[in-house]
Amino acid sequence: MVWSKITMKLIICYTPLHVLIVEKLIALGFIKKYYLLYLCFTNNSKHRHYYHRLMKGSKGSSYIVLKHAILNDSYKLIKWIKELNQAYEFDAIFVGNQKHFYSRIIAWYLSITKFYTFDDGSGNISGDGYLYEYRENNISTMFFNIISPKYLYKNCAGNVLTHYTIYDEENVYDKFGVPKIKIDLFDENKTTEGRSENKKDELSVYLGNAFGFDSELTQFEEDQLDKMIVEFFGVNLYLPHPRRTDLKGIEENCNVRVEFNEKISEDIILHQLKEYKRIRVIGCYSSTLLNLAAMKGICLVNIEVKLNKPTAGLQSIFNKLNIKTVKLSELES
Repeated sequence: MVWSKITMKLIICYTPLHVLIVEKLIALGFIKKYYLLYLCFTNNSKHRHYYHRLMKGSKGSSYIVLKHAILNDSYKLIKWIKELNQAYEFDAIFVGNQKHFYSRIIAWYLSITKFYTFDDGSGNISGDGYLYEYRENNISTMFFNIISPKYLYKNCAGNVLTHYTIYDEENVYDKFGVPKIKIDLFDENKTTEGRSENKKDELSVYLGNAFGFDSELTQFEEDQLDKMIVEFFGVNLYLPHPRRTDLKGIEENCNVRVEFNEKISEDIILHQLKEYKRIRVIGCYSSTLLNLAAMKGICLVNIEVKLNKPTAGLQSIFNKLNIKTVKLSELES
């Protein structure tokens, strides 16, 4: 007997934000039958939580932890492809980071040529940086030039059928002439459901960074930055960055509650809106500030920190959205 294959979409997620966006696309009817592939480089409770959330509605799913090591990771991905149920057939791919080598090598191996993309984060609207550059690393360039040039980023980015964005600002995919659909990440009505009648006045939340881990600052410099921000703004709640593992500095030097939670900052803060009249959210060029910009009851503050990564584009967007920016020198005075 010959079994007919079930045709569906392949969804590749690398982050919890990707999952939130895909959940919205499913709710709006843009995605129906799908297989979920969740790729991550740190195996933690946040990744697992959001993988299980999106896995529930899928026709099949896999959660794979990679190491940023081409040979090891490629072996894992090829093994996954070969172990796929023969009943699966994919007619298109939905992905937040199309430029990632693994996104395109999977599409190439499975002969998927139809791409739909959604935002990876603030990098989609920053105006410069990773997603805006055609240039790839040497291994990726050499591989696709030899095997299939149409999967080079400069070629496949312009062939995306639709890009789904959570931002109003100009997107990197506008540069490639890709049709764009705007979606609202959060539903204002749902976030107000179950709100307490006796709400507390204000909560001050600080979005932690991973500047030490990313070599943007030394760990000592990051600890001093945290201390200044917590003291200056009277921070009540500190939300650690998923990539930061050393919290000794914040725990020893700052009188603040540290929230360890399997959910990401956006979900945690929106939940707190049920208990507080107003929430002040402080971050350092964080995507979370942009993601929450349209929500009522939230006051956003950006701290201007000198970093190696491009920030001019984000600063311009923060100014446009009336997100207050405080210079580091103001905290030191």
